[in-house]
Amino acid sequence: MSSEDLKESLQSLKSLLALMGSEELDSLEIKTAQEHIVLKRPSVCVERTETPLPYDLPSKKVLHKEAPTSKLGTPPAGKPILAPLSGVFYRASSPSSAAFVKEGDIAEVGKTMCIVEAMKVMNEIKAEFRCRIVRIAAENARPINANQPLFFVESLE
Repeated sequence: MSSEDLKESLQSLKSLLALMGSEELDSLEIKTAQEHIVLKRPSVCVERTETPLPYDLPSKKVLHKEAPTSKLGTPPAGKPILAPLSGVFYRASSPSSAAFVKEGDIAEVGKTMCIVEAMKVMNEIKAEFRCRIVRIAAENARPINANQPLFFVESLE
């Protein structure tokens, strides 16, 4: 297999993984005359808490929108940036590296804000608009779910 074929195969797999994330699929199977691909999402065990969350999770994929009203009466500050897929949230490229962003930072369009590792693929989550980081809502190196708020931001556009 040439490096160009390998690159094309990896790009195809990334596209399929993105499809699984956007459609919230647990598995995907594709069969052709030449190949048979089966992708399965690992199950993530989440502890159940009795404390109400300070926000309502949306049912559809939304990258940013107006902040929802929380069950506690006041909305979280800023617009949420939601996880596009389930995986493990990382604030930096390695444990010894500085965080991509911290609270109070201004993120320009295209700046990497975090990494979400899903099925051994590191997915960079980039700023889609100029914003100030108001709050980081996810814990470093912890599992996250699709549509879970990662950051709350203030738009500077």
